[in-house]
Amino acid sequence: RDPPKDELVITGPKGRVTCVGMSPCLPVSVYDSSGNLVQQIEFPTPEHTGQPLIQAVTNDLRGVSKAPCLSYGDNAIRAR
Repeated sequence: RDPPKDELVITGPKGRVTCVGMSPCLPVSVYDSSGNLVQQIEFPTPEHTGQPLIQAVTNDLRGVSKAPCLSYGDNAIRAR
């Protein structure tokens, strides 16, 4: 039995597109209806995908600027 894969497969009448679900670094593969690889598409990965949020939190903690995207608990209090 094959081990489980982290793979997203979209199948249509003219072929299929596959990619790894949780890895932005790996290519997207395009296959024709016969299963032949037609193209592999690679996308550049940002150096730090979480950098904008990390910078917003850091700036807020340092008092540099108040970030509108951060939650200060108000919405959690309302959800109780």
